[in-house]
Amino acid sequence: MTAASLVCLGYTVWLIQGTAVWPYVGMNLLLGLFLVFCLAVTLLFSSLYKSSLAAGGLAIGVIIVQGIISAIPVIGKYMPGVLLSWGINLMSGPGTNYWWALGITVAAIVACVYFAQQFLKNRDL
Repeated sequence: MTAASLVCLGYTVWLIQGTAVWPYVGMNLLLGLFLVFCLAVTLLFSSLYKSSLAAGGLAIGVIIVQGIISAIPVIGKYMPGVLLSWGINLMSGPGTNYWWALGITVAAIVACVYFAQQFLKNRDL
């Protein structure tokens, strides 16, 4: 992802001379954090189920549901899916910051990895 982002940034700077580098970096970091969240959820369900189909299906289901909940104005600003909107806002100019969503996403990643580790420790492989 880093290599692709750097190539995209270099190509954009080459085509459009006045490119904002730091908002682009921030957008990619937020996207990367969201992808790590998706990976952590998948890891959690993979530690719970022997079937990769069940684990993948449940992980995709959770990610879709949290994306739908992100569209609800009251609680959506606290969901990990809003990090993608924050990244787009960084590129389009000053917008809303979702620091709570960032903290909740990091906490969810840590919780998913911790519980996955606990489930795997107590499981016969």
